[in-house]
Amino acid sequence: MDAPPGIVPPPIPPFRLILVAADALPPGPTKAQLLYMATWDNVPERPVGGAAHAVRRLRALVPLLDGDTRRQAVERLDTIEVDLIEGRPDDAIARIQSGFAKKRATGERLLPEPGTQAQGLIAEFFKARDFDRAMLVTNLLPPSADCTMVDDGLTGVAGWVLPTQESTVVATYMARLESSGSLARLCPNGLGEEIAAEVWLQAGDDAKALAAATKTGSLLVLAKTRLAIVERRLGSGDMASARSLLQTAAAAAPALDVGDQFARAAAARQRIQLIHLLAKVGEAEMAERLAAAYPGPGWRGFAYSVIVATMNRERAGPTWAGPFLDLQEVPADH
Repeated sequence: MDAPPGIVPPPIPPFRLILVAADALPPGPTKAQLLYMATWDNVPERPVGGAAHAVRRLRALVPLLDGDTRRQAVERLDTIEVDLIEGRPDDAIARIQSGFAKKRATGERLLPEPGTQAQGLIAEFFKARDFDRAMLVTNLLPPSADCTMVDDGLTGVAGWVLPTQESTVVATYMARLESSGSLARLCPNGLGEEIAAEVWLQAGDDAKALAAATKTGSLLVLAKTRLAIVERRLGSGDMASARSLLQTAAAAAPALDVGDQFARAAAARQRIQLIHLLAKVGEAEMAERLAAAYPGPGWRGFAYSVIVATMNRERAGPTWAGPFLDLQEVPADH
């Protein structure tokens, strides 16, 4: 029996209709909620300055509200998001600073968590290309003696914010971190090598990404980094260097019989991606050797089909973009 359909939330109405609906209502919780909704990032068709207009409307409404409705409206206006909407970024930074100070003084878990808020604010400053303020917030983060794990410090920014940014933003931010000494202060024992490999990859610094990946001692991490670089080089038309790195990766492909079942399955998936890219650059013989090395008929047959589809795109279909690798639970010897 098929699973029941999930709950699909209704689409957010356009900005103009939200305001029309709010205008038609007397002061109360629904009117306040509509004006607050008009400030959300994803409201369609909102003009420049529309969010600030909605905030002004909500502030004007507060004196007309009673009890819990008034309290909730005041709380909605007392946020980092509204600080930014009203053009008060330094107030937003001060709010983060106060949150971290309170957490240090009390040891309590705060909601909202200041580390999470800091990550969001850094992302907003990246969007505005305001690296000075991004660094101010970064320097409020707590240092960590173990920067191999994602936490509410710099590794949280590396794990949650940087992957969403353009490479030029990541490169500029990392250069600021290094030159200012903030990287050394926030991660006195160094940024974890696996995290560093991801960050330098996002920054477009292939040499530093490969160096960090090599230092992890993990062939899986090194192979993942190499393949990501190959994908980027192929996308930019740098066929020669992509082919060279692919040949290096093929010569050191992670073994299919080393590690636990999850490591072996990850190696099997990576090998499929490697085979696909080898076939893409015309290295069919090398791709076939890797395909033949699969111990199980399932993966082996899948690998050969990937070679055929990659080298004969008309058979794969016009929309085929590469092999589907959501196969975490399939054993490597299947």
